[in-house]
Amino acid sequence: RSQQHSDEFPEVNSAFIRFNKDLSTPSIALAIKAQAPPSWTLKQGTTAADIIWSNVSISWWQQIIQTAFVYSLAAALTIGFTLPVAITGSLSQIGYLTYVVPWLRQLESLPSWALATIQGVLPLAILSFITAMVPSVLRLLANMQGLHSRQRVENYVQVYYFSFLFVQVFLTVLLSASVTTIIGQLPDTVEAIPTLLAQNLPKALPDL
Repeated sequence: RSQQHSDEFPEVNSAFIRFNKDLSTPSIALAIKAQAPPSWTLKQGTTAADIIWSNVSISWWQQIIQTAFVYSLAAALTIGFTLPVAITGSLSQIGYLTYVVPWLRQLESLPSWALATIQGVLPLAILSFITAMVPSVLRLLANMQGLHSRQRVENYVQVYYFSFLFVQVFLTVLLSASVTTIIGQLPDTVEAIPTLLAQNLPKALPDL
């Protein structure tokens, strides 16, 4: 009935073909690929439940614009968390931070358990909250990208999340924790800086 009244359906930029037998899929795909224009893209293995039907009618140029917009937002999100994560990493070296920021020396009057909580538990709790919240935000951004399947959305979420973890959890935390230690011990000669870095950078690794 649908084939007899095909004019009742709006024209979109994608077509989905479902076969009763899996053996028919490769042969039909080869036949279509032999006659398809270069602008066509053939994909196999997509299920109806995986398709985001609202994005089917999006043109290629709309998807490029939306992808560029999402890339910009993902980069801004990654860079925007640099300051909060850097402060979190500095808390793990609060003992050295008191030498750099004089008004923080009043923290030395706190009980040892409170100081241990600020230096050990609080940075990990804040960092865990940030890393747990970011994937949900990245998934919202990936859904704005105009992708045709949920599987591709999750693939992009993994790419964005890996970039975020590498920049924030590895680079920012490592540098902020180590720089806090190094500032109070800056040598008078430039030649001694590499030795100082080699001694203090490993101290920040247990905080990652």
